[in-house]
Formats: sequence, C-alpha cells, structure tokens
Amino acid sequence: MNPLRIGIVGAVGRLAQARAHCFAEIPGSKVVFCYSPGGRDASLLASRLGCRATAHWQEVVSDPDVDAVCVSSAGASHFNQARAAIAHRKHVLVDYPLTHSMEETNQLLGLARKRKVLLHHGLYVRGEPVYLAALDNIPSLGQISAARITYFGGARSQVRKTVANDVFFAMFVRFIDHMRGWFGEVKAATAKRKDAGDGGHLMHNATAWFRLERCPMAMIELGVGYYHYHRYFVEIFGSDGVFEKSRGMTLARNGRTTPLSHRPDVAVKVDTQNFVSQIQDDVSPLRAWNDMQQTMQVAFKCVRPDPKSPGIEYEFEESESQIVAMSDYAAAAPAT
Repeated sequence: MNPLRIGIVGAVGRLAQARAHCFAEIPGSKVVFCYSPGGRDASLLASRLGCRATAHWQEVVSDPDVDAVCVSSAGASHFNQARAAIAHRKHVLVDYPLTHSMEETNQLLGLARKRKVLLHHGLYVRGEPVYLAALDNIPSLGQISAARITYFGGARSQVRKTVANDVFFAMFVRFIDHMRGWFGEVKAATAKRKDAGDGGHLMHNATAWFRLERCPMAMIELGVGYYHYHRYFVEIFGSDGVFEKSRGMTLARNGRTTPLSHRPDVAVKVDTQNFVSQIQDDVSPLRAWNDMQQTMQVAFKCVRPDPKSPGIEYEFEESESQIVAMSDYAAAAPAT
C-alpha cells in the first residue's frame, strides 16, 4: 500500500510540529508539503522532513500529490482552509476547535460527505495525561462536590481584544471536554468575561460555572495577557478525598497525600494514527461526532454572552449524546 501523502497547513506552533513528526513516524504516511505564514517555519520543518514548503496554504490544499491535509493553523482560519481542502477532495484532520460555529461545522460535514472524503476533528484532549490521571482517581474520591480548572497563559499569550473570544473558545473546548468526560453532561452554566489594560497591553479573563450530572459545581477560569508565570491547576473535591494538579499531581485521602505519576503523553500520536487508520484500514474514529459537538455547543455559549446582561445563564435539555470516557485511550498508542 502506498503511504498517505500529507500536507501540513500552519507549520508554526508546537502542535503542528508534533503532528508533522507523528505523520513522518507512522509507516502508512509521509509529509510531502507544508505551509506557514511567510514560509520560514515551513522551510525549517521541510528541511527536517525532506518535503516541500510554501508561504501559500492554497498550494498545499490543491496540490495533486497531497492525499490528506492536516489543518493546525490559527482557529479562525480552520473553516476556510478545511473547506478548500475538502473541495479538492482531500481527507482533512482539523485540530481543535474544528470551527467557530455549528453552521460552519455542518457545512464541512455536508461537503465532506458530498466529496466522499474523511473529516476528522482532532479533539484529542481526553488522551492527555492529566485528564486520564483524574479519570483513574475520581472513583476513589467518593461523592463529588466541586471541581475547578484554572489556566492562565501568561504575558506571552497576549491577544487583541477582537480575538480574545477565539482564544477562550479553544480553551473552553479543551476543558469543557475534560469536565464532560469526568462528570457527564452539562445541565446548567453561567459565563462571564472581563477585559483590562490599555495601549499595547491588554489582559483578558473568562470564567464559567457549571452544574453537571455528577458534579454540582464546577468552574473553569481562564486568562491571557497577565504578567506572571504560567498557571495550570486542576482540583476535584469529593467526600473521601481530593485530586490536585499543580506542578505535579497528588491524591489526598485519609490524611495522606500521595504523588501520582504522569502517563506518557501520547494523545496527539494516537489521534494522528487514528486519522491515518480510518483512511487506510477503515477503522472507527476514537470520538463520536455528537459527543464532540456537545462540547462545542457548550463552549460556543460560554464565549458569546448576551450583550444586554453581564453573563449568560441557560439550562441544557436532556441529551442522548454518547459520552466517551476514553479511559483506554493511552493504551491504544502505536508501539514505539
């Protein structure tokens, strides 16, 4: 079988680089073309992988020697780039968030069916080591009373006010997906966003509170543009103990705190392998579409509050979406 020839769109960030190297390591695929704005990062990646580079993404998605496209560019570009690739009958992997509206998502799904190609949403976050460690230990915590995720990107994550919601949307997708995997469907939520600063430096924060099936109170707190060290905390409180992730991970029970080890971080590798295997071997996707769409719908509401009110409050109807715990996600990693 000939290898699947991959084009990388957005060869700038760490995720795009990781995707490219995963494709290069998978026996059934190889990277043949890559794009980055300006072309510099693409040229550097191309020199390592032995492929072509360009400063124009349209060349990648239309190239006849490209079978599949990995879209790892800025989230606001995902829809147009994925749509163009599908229109040229390329299979497409789009890193999360897939699009910035359900209307765009439905357009891509409809076009992919029409062109008879695969559209893969790379929402791999339930394979992350922190997610899996919490999932393993939640049963030992007893009845869950509250949970909190705090993620502040630090000064390097400064963004313009006009795109702050785009940044928060990607973060909410990641952490809402964690919460839903741990505690079931979201039943109610309130979300707020604040902006501060002037001139060339702006600080933004967004906070959302949730009631889930198995957690009466959960909070996600996000921030970008703040001058302090990067912060990422997870706390899950139960009647019998506490799970905490700060610089390390611990489980506190019966007056004793136990350090927890990280699993190998193979989430991106597993997801990339699954994309290739779906095309070549007709295997099933790791995630159900309706499950991922549930996460997207909640995240959309968290970043699009009613301008007439300081926040949003809404109730979710009962859902029949499939909850994929993915507890064996890491075990599906290809042999190294």
